[in-house]
Amino acid sequence: FQAEDGIRDVERSRGLGDVYKRQDVVRGVTFSVLTAIIWAIGIVLIDYALEGIDFYIANMIRFPVLAVVVGGVLLATGNHRNMLEMTRRQAVMLVLAGILALAIGGLTFFASITFVGAAEATALSSLSPIFSAVISVSSGKEAFSWRVTAGVILATSGTVILVLFG
Repeated sequence: FQAEDGIRDVERSRGLGDVYKRQDVVRGVTFSVLTAIIWAIGIVLIDYALEGIDFYIANMIRFPVLAVVVGGVLLATGNHRNMLEMTRRQAVMLVLAGILALAIGGLTFFASITFVGAAEATALSSLSPIFSAVISVSSGKEAFSWRVTAGVILATSGTVILVLFG
């Protein structure tokens, strides 16, 4: 419990900090599930759109539209002012991440959809948690966790079963 004067029972705290942490977790999970649904719809639309066109062309069309939409959201929310607070290092990391994840990753993902279809391409691309976990831990960005390791193993097992027997 947390008393009015700030004395806290560390073992079973119910202070406002814990409430805010729970709210952040709920928001994070909500946004993650919403992202998965939106990506699933987008991937199925991509599968339809790729019929008869080159995946390079599809990506070339997609990225300017993305820039316009995200730019509009930034302007509408007023968050464009935050760009001035970005450090040079952050800008370089974002550019590199964009090149790798969006440009190169997008091209390889579209190529995968072209050759094996949306369902299998998505299942195979869901192996990314393995690589993300290994890279995050080995780079020192995140600490090793048995819980994350178990989650990665379970997710990977499900992906392998889906691809091999689905």
